[in-house]
Amino acid sequence: MTRRFVEANLVAELPISGHRLRAGPRLHAKAEEILDADPGGLVDTGAVTGADGFSALGLGFNFTWDSRDRPLWPTRGSYAQASYVWYPSSWGRNDGFGRGSIEGRLFLPLGRERVLGLAAIFEENHGATPFSILAKLGSTKYLRGIPEGRYRDRLGWAAQAEVRVPLTEKISGALFGAFGSVAPELSDFDASILEVAGGGGLRYRLTRQGANLRFDVAASDEGPAVYVLLLEAF
Repeated sequence: MTRRFVEANLVAELPISGHRLRAGPRLHAKAEEILDADPGGLVDTGAVTGADGFSALGLGFNFTWDSRDRPLWPTRGSYAQASYVWYPSSWGRNDGFGRGSIEGRLFLPLGRERVLGLAAIFEENHGATPFSILAKLGSTKYLRGIPEGRYRDRLGWAAQAEVRVPLTEKISGALFGAFGSVAPELSDFDASILEVAGGGGLRYRLTRQGANLRFDVAASDEGPAVYVLLLEAF
């Protein structure tokens, strides 16, 4: 299956309490076309919402809390973001849907510049949400080791931990683990369908501010995966 899409996301947050808490409106637009669907699959047969593509314009809000000492390679502090967007059926080619999410991150110093990072996210969708933007597990951020979108549904959550340890002036090591799940309703979440992934990697510091070249090797029931990217997973 091939997806062709254009997307724009605009957030205009203003400070509420000092520089740590910000809030403001959020505008999100996306148009998607589905090409070359697998014959006989859910998309090809139209069994999922958005199988023939969609366009949507949504308006909502965004709240952000940020007390990290620095955004790219934090050594202490916390970060949280909550958002909700409603996409009316009259604003595009869709039947109307809403999406909300809340994410939190915490960074704890362990001494000698070592850091424990913790993160969790919960996503919720209601209405006729196109299948391609449902809550999903697997990505270069949460549950590294699982292909992005391998599991998706109306509700999804994930949590992860990562220990970061300096090795030289410019090179650091990392060990990480994560777990999460998706389900159509809250009552359907079950420990038996928990997905787990983890691994380790190296970081090469490109700037003093902490912009890193990231090399990760992760594993899950889907097998091993290798990532070479800029910036951290969280």
